[in-house]
Amino acid sequence: MKKLLGIIVLGLLLNGCVGVESNLKKGNIRIGMTKYEFCYVDTTLSGPCGGTFMDGFNNIAGGMYYPETKKEVMWARKKAETFFVFKDVYKPFNYDNLKVGDGRLEKMFKSKEEALEYASGKEFAVNKDNLHIAKQGCKQQGLEPGTEEFAECSLKRLKELSK
Repeated sequence: MKKLLGIIVLGLLLNGCVGVESNLKKGNIRIGMTKYEFCYVDTTLSGPCGGTFMDGFNNIAGGMYYPETKKEVMWARKKAETFFVFKDVYKPFNYDNLKVGDGRLEKMFKSKEEALEYASGKEFAVNKDNLHIAKQGCKQQGLEPGTEEFAECSLKRLKELSK
């Protein structure tokens, strides 16, 4: 009986050590899941939702919150390979008391810089003057606003103007 109990406890401990990357490969982490569901899957201390009181005290955070865009980026503090962006975040993860907060998983990145840029909204800010110029050029080509061709033309011209 003691052996069986020991096997069960060991199994639970090993299951709790499964990292974020392993859960990602298994399909346990998916776009659209809530941050609460995400943190329920991530049971490791070094994962995005793990940590100790001292991590918060020492200002060791595995994430960054952008109140302007209501987006939060979270990553594992040790050997982070994937960076998770949550949208509709009104209460970010609290690293002092490990309260999860809210939000839904929107995107995943392999680069911290790309994830932070996306969450900050900088990459996707469009200059209104350039947008107007791009649309005017497509109208001059005879394309009708509201069509797929017009949208593709506008996007192509906007990219050219942004260079």
